[in-house]
Amino acid sequence: MLPALRFFYLLLFIVIASQGIFYFLAVGKALQLISLNGFMEQRKVIEQLIEWPLKVLYYTSVALAVSLLILYRNNVCSVLFLTTACSLAFLLADVFFALTKSVPLNTLIRNYTAFSDQELYEGIRTQWLCYIKTRGLLSISGLLILLSGFMFAKKMV
Repeated sequence: MLPALRFFYLLLFIVIASQGIFYFLAVGKALQLISLNGFMEQRKVIEQLIEWPLKVLYYTSVALAVSLLILYRNNVCSVLFLTTACSLAFLLADVFFALTKSVPLNTLIRNYTAFSDQELYEGIRTQWLCYIKTRGLLSISGLLILLSGFMFAKKMV
């Protein structure tokens, strides 16, 4: 059962980190270069489609990590416990940034119209892109730590 839970946690983490990788590769720069109206329209549409699936993905990942830590509690010095705990810390940091930074900006973006203060919303776009890159760095770091647990664990429990 543990190998299957670990594998499922890894798959979920890969999906989460892929968003960060996507923004680092080119999308972050592309979103800075498109028109403000284009950025806002794109964000509004994507936010409507992805908000619920991302909540399920993140909270399922957190629940799986906590479950794994409970199951590993008798071996807290193991590579599996330590890498799961560290990856969870990065995941929780990502969730914290999402809830305290990204979500409030998404609310402002939802209220954007073509008549909104362009200078204000340019700043909001810049902040949003900064936070998404920070969150991407957190999720990629967590994924690398989790992968190291798969690589360096002496045996699958």
